[in-house]
Amino acid sequence: MASTGFLALCLMAGAHAADFDVYYVNVEGENTRAECMDRQIEAIGKEPRRWPAVKVKTCGNSDDKTSATGANLKACFEKQGAGDCVKNGMENRFLIDYDIDQHRMKSSESVRNHILSNTCSHKRLFDQIANDNSSKPYALILEDDAVLSHNFLTSKVTDFIDNYKGKYANDWQLVQLDPYGNHCEEHIIGKHAGRNVMLPRNLWKQAPGMDKPVKGGRTCSQYFGAQALLVRKSEARSIVEHMDSNKAFPMDWIAAELPRGLAWTAGVAQNPRKFRISLKGKNKQFNALCSKDVLKSSINTENKKAEKPEVLSQIEGMPEAEFRVEMEDEFEELEDLEMEEQKVKKNNLIQRQ
Repeated sequence: MASTGFLALCLMAGAHAADFDVYYVNVEGENTRAECMDRQIEAIGKEPRRWPAVKVKTCGNSDDKTSATGANLKACFEKQGAGDCVKNGMENRFLIDYDIDQHRMKSSESVRNHILSNTCSHKRLFDQIANDNSSKPYALILEDDAVLSHNFLTSKVTDFIDNYKGKYANDWQLVQLDPYGNHCEEHIIGKHAGRNVMLPRNLWKQAPGMDKPVKGGRTCSQYFGAQALLVRKSEARSIVEHMDSNKAFPMDWIAAELPRGLAWTAGVAQNPRKFRISLKGKNKQFNALCSKDVLKSSINTENKKAEKPEVLSQIEGMPEAEFRVEMEDEFEELEDLEMEEQKVKKNNLIQRQ
């Protein structure tokens, strides 16, 4: 009779060590976004797994900046069965969102609820992953407006899991994929596939009304976007414990908050805000699969009806292989723009010295 250890080895041999499940967080009723993610995840050769997002209604005046903050907001969540989202309070000053269409910062109760609910949705999913004996060793968690690289996402993520040899190679908890904003040179702990791997620290935090950033924060430390998070299943429990023992924070702080959270500029999953700004609206291939409304922040457009997917005539009959090449051209152009921005910043810094 085979021993338990031998059976475990056999099971491990039958499954690739770098296998990962793909989830996306989606609010009930946001069918346009769900359909978009289903199509994109299927295009990378994975099975889409929808995770229902936490949805908490406002308890005060959603247009009033001072409504339902602090203890009142905590009570609002508890009243609706979401007390676990804010069990240790929240980073209330930083529950804000910049509306790129209206060019202004928003901090209403509705905005705060969206941010806290998003963080809590991820935390509950981490908990599910930790407790699910049938899930794969790794999980890729996407927000439902992420723009994916169809050709290379699966191969690049698999390669990172198998072959990353830098700091925390064997016990990293989570990897924030393709954050945008500045990063400090001292955060770079290595490279993988020619791209920087960072250990985010000292996040730059300054909310409206603050004369200066939080002490210790660095202007070069800006890791925006939680559109794609790679999670090590064996560390999912430690992530939940960390989140439960701290104030609730915006989800894109997660890598910097964790002791072994990494960030990697993989070029596989773009934040829609960065995608819109850097490509200046040139997203025709993405529109072939998804409505352009998916690229708009749900925090600031919750009451607007989604438009139907805009499939351009020149793309509609395009063969799949040709379509994928076109999509990769978009990602390569975005990467070139980002490299050019970094060169300009570096030259400006040299000139000031």
